Order: sequence, then structure tokens, then C-alpha cells
Amino acid sequence: MPVVDQEQIIALLKQPKYSGTPDEIGNELLERVGAEWANRGFIKVHAQGDAHLASGNPPGEGVSMNVYVEEGPRYRLGGISFQNNRAVANVKVLRLQFRIRDGTIFSRKKIGQGLENLRLAYRQLGYVNFTAVPSPTFDDENGLVYLAVDVDEGKQFYVSNLKVDGVAPQESQKLLRNSLLHPGQVYNDRLLRYSMKALPLPDPSSIATYKLDLDEAEGTVAIAIRFVHCPGG
Repeated sequence: MPVVDQEQIIALLKQPKYSGTPDEIGNELLERVGAEWANRGFIKVHAQGDAHLASGNPPGEGVSMNVYVEEGPRYRLGGISFQNNRAVANVKVLRLQFRIRDGTIFSRKKIGQGLENLRLAYRQLGYVNFTAVPSPTFDDENGLVYLAVDVDEGKQFYVSNLKVDGVAPQESQKLLRNSLLHPGQVYNDRLLRYSMKALPLPDPSSIATYKLDLDEAEGTVAIAIRFVHCPGG
């Protein structure tokens, strides 16, 4: 890996404050080192090292660590395919959730972001329990990695009930009338969040939160919106 990239990684590792024993901090640092190398295409990276208290610092205020990295080969993304995607058959739509082009340097972070985008997109269609697991296949001769994303869509949920707690009944009914999501509709995570943003807060120091109560057998979800006092708000 180029020295400039290594220097960037070192700077990133120094930014957060770490807590715990030297061994705990060392394990966390090794995980972060591996993740940063994997974000630059080195998927099979192996990092090892031991952390110890830095000399000259008060106890618990400084840790020193030498990390030895075996990079392994650098990979580019060969392609992404999808399996068991029944509700969304258009694979182009699914592929657009991953902001990384075929042929570019592989990035674990971008793949993770793509999986999260995929989860949020399915939640807009009512698939609250959606999960996706990528499996890599390596083409070492050409330095490519292909991902097969196994999709578990789960059941599509409909809204059975929507209520607002923490306000007077009359105010609750008024708020519900202005909601973008109503009983009988397919659950849509984005519409729920938009509705919550539009709710007038009882006081400036409160925030709106929500809880989902799923009925797996019926395929329904009851939504409870609640206003919570936020200290310092």
C-alpha cells in the first residue's frame, strides 16, 4: 500500500479516544486496521500486534502499538449478483443501492453502505425483517472479487394501528390525521419518519421516537409514537 494511504490510516486511528485494557484497545485497533486495509481492496489482510502503555504518560492515558500487516493481494470488484429477491425482481434497482462501480478498487465500507441502503429500501416496501448476506468469490488470476448477495426478504407487513403517546387524546387524533401513514397501508419506514418530523413537539426539549410491535402471524405492525423529554434540548 502506498505510504500516503498508510499515513492516512494512522491519522484515522489516532482520532478516537479508546478505553479499556491495553489488550482490549489493541484488539480494537487491529480490527480498525483490517477494516481500513479492506476499504482499499486488501480483503484478505491479516494484522497482528501487541499494545502496551506508552512510557512517560500517566496510567491509562497513552497506548503504544506496533502493527505488522500482511496485505495479501489487492482486489477490484468484479460484480454483484442477487439471490432470492422475489419482491424486487429488477436487479438493476438493487444494484443501484451499492455506490461502487464494477472494476474499481473493492471497499468493504462501500459494500456495507450498500447493504444498509438495500435494507432501508426494502423497509419502504414493508419488509421490516429484511436481511442480506454477501458471499465472495475470488478470481485471483485477475484480481477480482464477485459478491453474491443472498436476500431474505421476510414477510411484508401492513399497518394495523398507529397511536401517539404523551399528548392529550384530542391532540393525538389531530396529529394522526396529518400522518402520511395510516392503518391498512403497507408499512413504509420513510413515510413514518417524514410524519414524525412534521409532528409539532409538545415542548422544545422533547423528541419524537417510535416503537414497532410486529405480529408475525398476521403480517401486521402496530406503531406507537411517543414524545420523550430530551435533556439539554
